[in-house]
Order: sequence, then C-alpha cells, then structure tokens
Amino acid sequence: MKKLILAAALSGIAGVASAQNVTIYGAMNEYVNSTKTGSTTVNGLTSDISNIGFKIQENLGNGVTARAQIETYLQANDPTSSGSYIGDRQSTVGLANKFGSVDLGRNVHSMFIGVASTDPFGALIGSIGNDVHTVRNYRMSNAVFLTAAPVAGLNVSYEKTMSASTTATDPYAMGASYSLGNVTLNAARYDDSVARTASNLYGGSAKFGNTTAFASFSRNTDAGVKRNGQMYGVAQQMGAVTLKASLGKDDAGLNAYNVGAAYALSKRTTAYASYGFVQNTYRDTNDNKFSNEHTVAVGVQHKF
Repeated sequence: MKKLILAAALSGIAGVASAQNVTIYGAMNEYVNSTKTGSTTVNGLTSDISNIGFKIQENLGNGVTARAQIETYLQANDPTSSGSYIGDRQSTVGLANKFGSVDLGRNVHSMFIGVASTDPFGALIGSIGNDVHTVRNYRMSNAVFLTAAPVAGLNVSYEKTMSASTTATDPYAMGASYSLGNVTLNAARYDDSVARTASNLYGGSAKFGNTTAFASFSRNTDAGVKRNGQMYGVAQQMGAVTLKASLGKDDAGLNAYNVGAAYALSKRTTAYASYGFVQNTYRDTNDNKFSNEHTVAVGVQHKF
C-alpha cells in the first residue's frame, strides 16, 4: 500500500514538473581590483555581478505563457557578508505572448538597459555609462513592467513604480530600440519628480564586420542640477579575444576613459582585464574639488 501511495505521489510531482519549464542559471564573477582615488589606494577582491536565478514558464495555450523569474545577488568572494535577499536582482511574475508582456515585481528599468546597450562594456566592470549618463536606482520595486513588439525590429517598454502613498508621484521609465540589419538605435527616459531626477538617452550601435561602434547622448537633471553627457566606444573581436575602449564626459566636469580586453576560454568562461581613469573637475557645495580615480581590474566570469 505504501509503495502505491509513494508511486502516486511521485507521479503527481512529475505531472506538475512536466506542465512547466524551469531553468536554473547564473554567473560567478570575481575580479581583483586596485583603485587609487587622489593619494589613497584600495586593493580588494570583488564579486559585484555574481548571481543565481530561476526562470519558470508555463504554456497556457492560445499563444499565452505564464512566467516568473527570481534572480539573487551572490557575494561570491565572501558569502557571509552579502546581506542580500532572495530576488534582490529580479523578482517578477507575469504573462507574455507574441505581442508583448506584462510583469509585476522588481527588475531593472529601461534607462539602465538603454545605457548598457550603448556601452561596449555593457554593465560589467569597466562600464562608465551609468556615471556619464547619471543613471540612478538601476532597479524598480513594487513596479509594473510592460513590453511590446508592434513591428519587426521594434521593441518598446514602460515601467512604473506603484507607491502605497496616495500623494507621491511615482518614478517611471520608458524605452525603445529598433534594429535594422547591423544597426540598432536606442532611446530611453527615467523620471523621478520627487528626487528631482530625470534622464533622457539617445544612442545606438553599428557593427562593421568584427568591429562594433557605440555612441550615446543624454540630457539629465540630477537632484535639480542639469547635466548632459556623451559617450563613445568600440569593441573589436579577434578570434577568442575582444578588445574594448570607451570615453565619456559630461558638462559638469566628468571625463572618463576605459580600455579592456576579454578572452573567451569557452562559451561560458571569460577572463578579462581593464583599466579606467576618471578625471573630475567637480566641486561640492563647499567648493572642494573631487579627486581623480584610477582603477585596474583582472578577473574571470563563468556562466551556467
């Protein structure tokens, strides 16, 4: 009798598992870095984009898919000090079909995606886009995420935080990308009227053989102060090696430069190195000048 009960239980579990598709994924990223700010040098081991995630999809029929995704940050170099929470990188549930999707929860917004798409370093070590273009609050919580693909090559998105307050003006973001052949154009906006922060981004990339060129421009208001930024970059692939370089500036006194190289050890494992220099002519409210910064990093990333 016990064997029959156990067999029935296992059969039920198998039935649930077969009704939906569950994917486990993640990345382990560690790098040794040395940062000199003014006359002070700090050396360390960093793991700022390591993560583990779960994607769940269920076919509801008629082209509709139910989906959920949970992605958690891992402090891989010292797990005991992470202070992370399950789903701190992404925690969403929603529905999707061929026309678009709607998801609820926490995720990155369109402005962050737009900046990363126009930076040869993406969102990895060496990226200067978030500084040049004044990206704040990379993720939105308690938010609605909408996407649509009305025509071939065009993707649009909109996100809005849903505050519990009846008086607050909630932040929102929106974006669009259009791809035609080897050229992709991007536009995005982030607006938080309470923090007096708003950013508008325009940019794109173009691929010529093994060379990809990037450019982006932004008009920003950061805590009420206007700052406009521009960034240019290039990535050159030579077999398993990709060379990258970027430079950016804003009209408030930031000049940033980065060079780097990545070597693909396999489809999942990459070794990389980068050097960055940030030249600041900023002055704070007490007229103190910000220090220049030099950063060297060498690391390895494995995706699974």
